[in-house]
Formats: sequence, C-alpha cells, structure tokens
Amino acid sequence: PAWRRRTPLVWSVALPVLSRTQQELGEMLLGMGCVGEAMALFERLELWDELIVCHRMLGKLQVAQHLIERRLQEEPESPKLWCAYGDVLNAPEHYVKAWEVSRRRYGRAQRNLAWCAQHQKDYAKAAGHWELALGANPLHERGWFDLGYAYMKLRRFEDAVRAFTRVTQIQPGNGQAWNNVAALSMRRHRWAPAFSALSEAVKLCRSSWQTWDNFVEAAVRTGNFQPALQGMHRILRLTERHPPLRFDTNVVAVILRFMRDQRDQGQGGQGGHGGGGGGGAVDVLDLMDGDGLGLGGSDDEGGGGDGEEEGVKSR
Repeated sequence: PAWRRRTPLVWSVALPVLSRTQQELGEMLLGMGCVGEAMALFERLELWDELIVCHRMLGKLQVAQHLIERRLQEEPESPKLWCAYGDVLNAPEHYVKAWEVSRRRYGRAQRNLAWCAQHQKDYAKAAGHWELALGANPLHERGWFDLGYAYMKLRRFEDAVRAFTRVTQIQPGNGQAWNNVAALSMRRHRWAPAFSALSEAVKLCRSSWQTWDNFVEAAVRTGNFQPALQGMHRILRLTERHPPLRFDTNVVAVILRFMRDQRDQGQGGQGGHGGGGGGGAVDVLDLMDGDGLGLGGSDDEGGGGDGEEEGVKSR
C-alpha cells in the first residue's frame, strides 16, 4: 500500500528506543572485535559496565580500575561491579564482597571463586564454591561440568557422574560430558550405563577413535556384538591414514567365539550360549575366559586421563 496508508501503522509497532538500539549495535560491534567503535557508543550512552569490559579487553586495567572505583562510589551494593573489580585487581576478596552484597544470589561471584581455587588445584574448595554457585543458578552448564571435574579429582566418582549427567540433561549435545559419564562408569565396571553413554558420545564425537575404542569394549562386555563390529570398522576407517592401525585382536577373538557358538547352536540344536547378536543375553565372561582374553587396557586405563578444563576424558 501507499506510504500514506502505511505511516499511521508505525505507532502500532513496538519499536525499541534509540538508546537501546544503539546499545545492541555496540554489543554487536564488541562481539565482532570492533572494540574502539563499541567504546565510543558506550561512552556516549554512559553505559559504564560495558565500557569497563572494553577497557579490560584492551588491557587498560588501570583505566578500568579507576572507572570501577568511581562507579562503586555511586553504587556500592552492585555485585557486578565488585566482581569486575576483582577481575581487574585479581583479588578474590572482592568476589566474596560481591557474594555478600548480593545476599548470596549472584552466582558469578562463586564461579569466579571456584575458578581461582581450581587454578590453585584446591579442588575441595572449588567444589564447595561450585555447589554454592549452582545453587544460585542451577542451569549453568559449564558450572556442572567443572563441578564434575572437581569431584573426579577428589575421587568422588558417584558425585562426578551425577554432575556430568546433569550437563547432558541441560545440553544433550555435549559429547565430552557423555564421554565422561561413560569413562567413570567403565572405571567402576558398570558396562551397561557405559555402553548407553558411549552410544550418545559416538554420535557427537564421530572423529575420535578413542571414543569408538571405548564404545567397542563396552559393547562387547554387554553382549552387543553387532555395534561392536560397526565400531571396529569405524576405528579402522579413522586410523587407516595415520598408522599404526588400531585393531584389538582380543575383541575379534571374542566375537569369533560367539559366532562359532551360534553356529554350533544352529547345527546341533543346542549350544553353549543363547541370545542374539546384540541382546546382552550372552555370558560374555565365559566367552572371554576361555583363553584368558582381556579387553582394552588395565582397569585404570578404561577411564582415561584428564584435562585441566575439560575434565576426565576417555583414555
């Protein structure tokens, strides 16, 4: 329609105010790395918190410190400013102050304290801070992940599994969390939950032969031989370009023994073992014990190593 008919309709549109639009523009510029242009917008709009972030990104810590101190004189009860002050001065006591002025509701203060404790490898203290932070904000995915890592370092494996499981509930696409649930289950010889977790992990970490290797071991130990064969094929495809090939002959021997028993059962009407190719009704221990076969590495290797930020990883 003509502009004369469209113009009256402009008042029925919920247009944001100009200052809000300019703030969004500044945040977009900041996300793109255009810090100078974003600073000019924030300074004109007197958005001091965003301006502090810009100064910190540029490494102008003294300028940021003076700006925060000036803002604290106007808003002494702002937990966000106290946390920013702690970031600039690298002083954990300001995070404690932020937690106090927020009446124990500002989760970022406890998260920062947890990261400080974790950096110092004080995992017991870090776990306590993470518990308080997640009490204030229970949907923080990274917080649950790091709490699981702290529990793992404290050898509180049951608590670690619960924390990593919580990550998968918040974000089902977190392959590392599924991997960690499986690794901790394998460490405690709980193969059924390990197989379930690894079935999700391999969907998200398809290029990791270590994850597929753990998947094969869990599949064989739970009697799921067809997925184990598929996993072995995937391992060969992933490692064929980077020798040596990863090929567990013990797994092959177990699967061949199962196939032989199934053949004997079909020919003679009775066999050593019942069950199908993926049912878990097979007595896998009998198949393994015949020649003293062992799968994978040692018990400790089933769960693998750990990383500073990502937590326990498979193998």
